[in-house]
Amino acid sequence: MLRIALVSYRPIGSMPTGSRRIIIDLAVGLKERGFHVDIYNISRRGSGCPEDIVLEGVGCEELSEDFLRRSLLLPSRALSLASNEALLFTKLVAQFSVDRISGVYHKLTETIISRGYDLVVLETTYLSHMASILSFIGVPYMVRIHNVEAEYIASLSYGLLRGLAYRAMHYVERRALEIARNCVTISMRDREIIKKLYGVETHYLGPTVRGSRKDCSSKDQELVRGLSLECENYALFVGSPHKPNIDALSNILEAVSGDWVEMDLAIAGGIGEHINRKGLISKRIKILGIVPDKILKSLYCCAAISLAPIVSGGGVPIKLIESILHGVPTITSRRAELIVPGLKHLDNVVIIEKIGSLSEALKTLTRNRDLRYRISEGALQLAEKAIGFEKTINRYIEHIEKIL
Repeated sequence: MLRIALVSYRPIGSMPTGSRRIIIDLAVGLKERGFHVDIYNISRRGSGCPEDIVLEGVGCEELSEDFLRRSLLLPSRALSLASNEALLFTKLVAQFSVDRISGVYHKLTETIISRGYDLVVLETTYLSHMASILSFIGVPYMVRIHNVEAEYIASLSYGLLRGLAYRAMHYVERRALEIARNCVTISMRDREIIKKLYGVETHYLGPTVRGSRKDCSSKDQELVRGLSLECENYALFVGSPHKPNIDALSNILEAVSGDWVEMDLAIAGGIGEHINRKGLISKRIKILGIVPDKILKSLYCCAAISLAPIVSGGGVPIKLIESILHGVPTITSRRAELIVPGLKHLDNVVIIEKIGSLSEALKTLTRNRDLRYRISEGALQLAEKAIGFEKTINRYIEHIEKIL
């Protein structure tokens, strides 16, 4: 039995995020295919491993940072926290330098050797120094790129900081990609941007996300009714509380501020904390907050429409993938065509040219049940042919076999 270790800086504990989904689903998917899989999370917050879900035989271990690393990164972490992530790039630049002497890497290396792993999957380019160590000792690895980090981190900054953040992260990303080899991307657009910016070839494998309309049941409808929602009578927006999502939701709320009366708008995820509830003009806007994964699945199963406009950045908006996998008619933006192969306007999604067109697209979908059905069927066909979990996990296994 081949042994695989997944290493991540991003915590996969109880906070539902897109990165958590693609890491856990990859691990569980490989486990189901006969691999021995363990997740190692380098965390300082005690939320490295999930307690709210069963990992179905996948091991998970949290590695605490050494005192030196915590001390060196403390000032930049404080800046990032105080600025609500606008100065996040200062922490990441500092982290890139500190990682060269990080004791936690050496501890993890000893674990990887002693437990006899055949392959290590490093989640994000920030683990490039770990890739260098693995290369030196002869342990096969691959680096999974979640975003073009220069672009993504710049999108979290404001005004004049944006250009500074981009330049700083461009330097870090370039150096990281010079160190690491065998990189894979989850976004087709990121693959092209990385080649253009850094001259680095990556393999597009796609995001590993579970979801299927076939999995929906009467229990899903009951769970949705418990949230004061009616199945097939609400539009769904899911988002964590970071700037691109906040910007997108602001535009959505502005779009529905007029005559939005056809159905409810359900808003799930940590982004609900950033909504001015007193300023909401409609009682049909339901702020659900963070919900467990099983509730989120039910929300997708019963949604009439999903809202997943991509305002900025790259990567893959997991809400877009989940919506397609569940066959939910989804409104997205032109940028999505570059990210997910096979998207086609009015065939499997609704593509708007600009965020201001969202209101008209919503009206069209809410009033045209036949169009919703046609787009739903097209989405399910796209999932089966190209981006469904079975297709995606097969691509990962084929790539793993090539590496080994």
